[in-house]
This record gives sequence, C-alpha cells and structure tokens, in this order.
Amino acid sequence: MLAGSPVERLRPRSTGRLLDGGFEVLRFRPGQIVAVLGVTWLPVYVLTRFIGDPGRIMSWVWTEVWHGLSKRSRYDHWIGPAFPKWAILGSLVMLLCEMLTGIGVAFLVTSWVRGADPTSRQTLQQIWRRIPAATLTWLMALVVKIASFALFGIGLMMTAPMLAVLAPVVASEQHRPVASLRRCFELTRTSRNMVQGLYLLPPIIGLVINSSVHLADQSGLLPIPLLTSVLAALLVAALTAWRAAVWALTYANTRVATEGLDLRLEMARVMP
Repeated sequence: MLAGSPVERLRPRSTGRLLDGGFEVLRFRPGQIVAVLGVTWLPVYVLTRFIGDPGRIMSWVWTEVWHGLSKRSRYDHWIGPAFPKWAILGSLVMLLCEMLTGIGVAFLVTSWVRGADPTSRQTLQQIWRRIPAATLTWLMALVVKIASFALFGIGLMMTAPMLAVLAPVVASEQHRPVASLRRCFELTRTSRNMVQGLYLLPPIIGLVINSSVHLADQSGLLPIPLLTSVLAALLVAALTAWRAAVWALTYANTRVATEGLDLRLEMARVMP
C-alpha cells in the first residue's frame, strides 16, 4: 500500500470510518481529484444548467402536486409548466458522468492499494480507456434500476444501493457488463444494510445543500446571482467527489471483509 494514503493499512471499516475516509481521499490527492472532476463532471454540470437542469424535474413535480392539493375547482383551466424533457436527458447524462468520476477516483484508490501513485494524466487515460465498457455497463444497470422501480419502487432500494460499487468494479476488474453487475451483488450481499445507508446519505446531504443555497439566495444573503451558481457548483462537486471516494473505499473494504484482500496483498509482498 502507498505510504501515507488512506488505504495504507487495509482493515474492515465501520460506516462512520468509511464516510470519514472519503474526506481523507480528497485531502490526500486534491490535484488528481480536481482533474477528474474538471474533465468528467464539471463541463457537463455547467451545460445542464442551461439546457437540461435536473432541478426542473423537481420543480415540475412540486408544481403539479401543489396544483392537485390546491382548492381550485376541477373545472378551472390550469396551464402549468411543460414537462421538462431535456431535464430528463440532463439527469441521465449527469448520472453517466458521475459514473466516470467514480471510475477515476476508484482507479486512484485501488492504485494506492497496490502501492502505486498515478498522476492526473494516467488517471484520465484510464477513464478514457474505460468509457466504452463503463457506458454499456451503466446502461444495463439503468435498465435493472428501472425494472426494479416498476416493482412499486420497493425493488429499487434493493438493487440501487448494491449497484453503487459499479464504478469501482469497472475501474478495477476487467469484467463484461453482465459479469460486472453480478460482481456488485456478490460483493454487497453480506453488507446490504450498510450500503443502503451509504446510498441514502449523499442525496439527503445534497438536498440540504441545495435548499440552503436556495434559501440564502431568496433571503438576499447572496446578492450576486452568479455567486449563488458558483457556490452551488462547488458544493455539489465536492459532494460528488466525496461520494465517489466513499464508494471506492467501500469496494476495498468489502473485499477485505469477504475475500481477505489485505492478506492476499501481504502474501504477495512477502512471497512475490
């Protein structure tokens, strides 16, 4: 393992240590993390703000719900905002970009496990090489999630958290798409409760961040509109990188707990 890295000593981690480890990854190599975000995530995030802002989906849903709960007569004519089709596309593209970000961060973490310390260029080259496999695997995972959601939404909470380690699997293991999906379920089968908790926490934090920025904007604490957008982008970028780091550590943690990865690496070091 790379000396001084967050994975210098592999050992089973609790949920709290995994969350804290995500910050350790960001602090250990901030330059590489910024490079990954700047290529895989930030340009698309800025583009979706103007073309297909995912936030418009929630605005549309809230408007429709509020209209349904209001006291207007059912005979009133209501012309609400059009369904944000471009926002759906923007959301899907952002999810794919988050997958690529996760691959880059996972490549860094798993390289540290092997004792290597890749540069930003090497990390970006690895992401580029994995784009075809990552895209196809992500599409198959999306189909699985949609099919799970069709089961009254209950199935989604059974499959989506277990597929959260998909980016580390794609980054670290040379599997075909179907095998990668199976590998995710195999790794997380014994730690389902932990990964479900880790899966729910970032969206809650993201909602708090977006709500706080929105309230600050509405109350006049951030009088410059551009400042509000920049602050929101920085906070969401940090959350995206932290989440990717947590899942990379979760992948390593699961392999330590179920496959004895730390013992394998130690044996390889002692008896090469």
